Amino acid sequence: MENDNTLPKGIYWNAPHPQAPEFVKGRVSIKLADALPWLEAVKNETGYINLQLLETKDKSKLYLKLDLFQPKPKA
Repeated sequence: MENDNTLPKGIYWNAPHPQAPEFVKGRVSIKLADALPWLEAVKNETGYINLQLLETKDKSKLYLKLDLFQPKPKA
């Protein structure tokens, strides 16, 4: 995983507890003091922040990353 501004600051995805029910797929923790400045810095023109849940190349874990996709304007 790269260490740049596309990795959320203060927002963490965690695998579910081993004893969690099967419908629990994970949890997100947010540390406001770290997350709020990052969220403000990366919000798009409509005020949204889109994140992707990705898997490492070796498939050993999942992580969150800022989704920078911009649709092309219609001609």
